[in-house]
Amino acid sequence: QLMPKPAHLSWEEAAAPGLVNSTAYRQLVSRNGAAMKQGDNVLIWGASGGLGSYATQMALAGGAHPICVVSSPQKADICRAMGAESIIDRNAEDYRFWKDEHTQDPREWKRFGKRIRELTGGEDVDIVFEHPGRETFGASVYVT
Repeated sequence: QLMPKPAHLSWEEAAAPGLVNSTAYRQLVSRNGAAMKQGDNVLIWGASGGLGSYATQMALAGGAHPICVVSSPQKADICRAMGAESIIDRNAEDYRFWKDEHTQDPREWKRFGKRIRELTGGEDVDIVFEHPGRETFGASVYVT
């Protein structure tokens, strides 16, 4: 399973797709991950970035329904170009999951969950592809 490094890529650039693809696969598809299946609603944070774009493509290829969370119209366009239709621009919709440094805001979780159900025909998510961490983890757990 050795392939020559493309001449136009640095070693880091050539290594990144395999690493990121393997990570997304392990998280979503593998038996030690979420065991994604056809019809699952998959919430994908950072859906246009490195891990997220692989997760979006795997969800689409696997017959799941990706709900792509992005932070700009340009990133939403990247998801649409991959074939995703359900997109939440978290900045445009102004989600604030924390009231202050120490207090999360469950009302925002509920507003986020309502938006997800608008995109899924009333269904909640089956899987959350979460990698941002502290800022979004409470909301991810709530909507699942």
